[in-house]
Amino acid sequence: MKKVKTINKNVITYARPSTNAIVVNKHSKKGVELTVYPSIDGWYELRPVDFDGIMNTEFVQKADVK
Repeated sequence: MKKVKTINKNVITYARPSTNAIVVNKHSKKGVELTVYPSIDGWYELRPVDFDGIMNTEFVQKADVK
């Protein structure tokens, strides 16, 4: 687990590690802090918890965060 920040505007997170997957979130600001976990090459996994306490899984490209 580590903390990273978005380096671009309009960073998109996906339901699986593919740009062809369903878009889950769009971060429209630069510098948004995300907690990520290692995943496959070129991607990080996010595990946000929604309002009901259910953990979801999202993926973000490593090129979009630093």
